Amino acid sequence: MTLGALGGAVKPLTRVEVIKLAEDSPVTTLPMLGRALGVSEPVIRAQARSGELEKMGVRVLRLGAQYRVPTADILRVLGIDPEATSAAPGGTLTVIQPGTAA
Repeated sequence: MTLGALGGAVKPLTRVEVIKLAEDSPVTTLPMLGRALGVSEPVIRAQARSGELEKMGVRVLRLGAQYRVPTADILRVLGIDPEATSAAPGGTLTVIQPGTAA
């Protein structure tokens, strides 16, 4: 586990939380990207400034002093297929466990 900006542990997002994040918005913030990747906010900001994220395939959109990250890039980097894990009608996320019938 990685330490956050205030010395506390960073709580990484689960797979379901990452999918929900992508369903809720087409873009997200650097701190949320950091949680999705399991790294601290200072580390993810340094990687954004140095161009490391673009090398990984994550576009960083700079809007004035703010950064935004396309959630589709996060899914792709993490190997999550958004078509295979879609939300059921009513906004409830359906996750099919391996070895079970759909």
